[in-house]
Amino acid sequence: MPDNDGAGSGKTLNFVRMGTRSSAFEKQQAQKVADAKKRRAIQDRQVQIAKRNPQQAMMKTARLGGKKTHATVILGFKHKKDSTIEHFMTCELIDHVDELILQMMCPRCVFSHGVSPDEAQMKLHQKNRKWEFVPGKLPWWANDNPIWVNPEDPREVLTIPGTINMAEWGYCPLCKWKFTIDDATIRTD
Repeated sequence: MPDNDGAGSGKTLNFVRMGTRSSAFEKQQAQKVADAKKRRAIQDRQVQIAKRNPQQAMMKTARLGGKKTHATVILGFKHKKDSTIEHFMTCELIDHVDELILQMMCPRCVFSHGVSPDEAQMKLHQKNRKWEFVPGKLPWWANDNPIWVNPEDPREVLTIPGTINMAEWGYCPLCKWKFTIDDATIRTD
């Protein structure tokens, strides 16, 4: 019986017969592993370059905010009815050649559809999704405090680098989850 991706696309990912995996599924998994190894090799080269010139790497991260390894921005999930923040998500802010890229995980894919967090990643390019990063401006939920302590893990402490605003709605490419970001707060339809 075909196993669909759960997003209603109708694309067949693999066939499972009698509880065994098909060769198409095994081939797909092998391609994922090979792709992951290739991306890890690229990232390892980038780490080596950053180690050779650590001051430049630290300056870029310090300018954007976040952890020592990568720039991070914090987004809050707004409750639909009472406008309080239910959960927080840390996202990577990538400083590409001439634009910023926001890499975030789709919570609907992970929590509702059981997709692994690695496969539920989406990148929002400024050129495609019309969003802006406002450095130094604190979101409304920060209460004028630039230090953010994760309520679910108090050991995670970050400096809030700024806020993000989207001019239009965004969609998850897998599950079609519709969202927008206003003042570093995710709002769904």
